[in-house]
Amino acid sequence: VHLLQVDEAQHKHGPDAPEVREALKRQDENVGRIRKAIADSGVADRTVLLIVGDHGFTKVERNLNPNALLRDAGYIDVVDGKISTWRALVRTSGGSAGVYVRKREDLDGVRQALLRAAAVDGEVLYHVLEREDLDKLGYNPEAVFALEPSAGYAIVGTLAPELVHGVP
Repeated sequence: VHLLQVDEAQHKHGPDAPEVREALKRQDENVGRIRKAIADSGVADRTVLLIVGDHGFTKVERNLNPNALLRDAGYIDVVDGKISTWRALVRTSGGSAGVYVRKREDLDGVRQALLRAAAVDGEVLYHVLEREDLDKLGYNPEAVFALEPSAGYAIVGTLAPELVHGVP
């Protein structure tokens, strides 16, 4: 059973919002109903109930849009606000992101463009995870490297006008 209340509340309101506490209360009540149904059905002595989290949450104050950098560097073409073609692209996954390059000859330019933007005024926005590290993590083998955001940031796949913007 996948109970969604807490996840939805955290996505909408942040990890520490009052709505999350209310969602936790409802989720706890749902787990209580499941436990009662197991007991009432007579199978409690041969039932194991495992309760696990979907994923972690962290407070995000600003979003990073590395595809804006790739667009500005000529690796992404946009028509009517949408990607029409790309030679390099950042695809997000849970706040971090894989970097994909169609032609190996673009790899160094893409890496340099992203590395130059990794820090602003001495503040590190994200770190580059190299392919060797990704292999250890079982990451998508098609990604040439990945970007891991610093605390307070999430990487998004939008084509916002600039690299960094506040969370709505």
